Amino acid sequence: MCITPSRAARPFLTFALIVAALLSAAVPVRAEEEKGKIAALKDKAIEATKKKVTETLADLKEASGVIREGGFVMGDVSIEVGLLPSVAVEFLVKDRVSDEKKVEMLEKHEDRKILTAVLKALFAAQEMDVAGYKLERVEMKVSLSPKTKLVFVLTE
Repeated sequence: MCITPSRAARPFLTFALIVAALLSAAVPVRAEEEKGKIAALKDKAIEATKKKVTETLADLKEASGVIREGGFVMGDVSIEVGLLPSVAVEFLVKDRVSDEKKVEMLEKHEDRKILTAVLKALFAAQEMDVAGYKLERVEMKVSLSPKTKLVFVLTE
């Protein structure tokens, strides 16, 4: 059995078929456009992340002399790349500095935000006392959720 549209319905049916054909052709094009926009945003995010990581590491490298003066030496640096990138820097404990020296250093470099934040964290870590252990290193991770890890070793 074959159903034939009425003469009056044929133009509407033809129009509907044309619209359906146009839409079906437009959807993949639109999806490709959106994929392109997403890829461009991802590329911008990656470039911004690279730039920020590079700037942060350059600031820390430039500040390494001050950090050494504060009793620490910069060690390994690790970078995690992903949706939430992060940079982790290891600081090895070398010497203890006096409280007066700490205050002097913080005041002298108060205009350098990253450096003063690092120094404050390192000095606070040095103040932690765990019976039978000594602080060996401090690992700082800068990301959406910053973290500081203190590593103590057993003393004999």
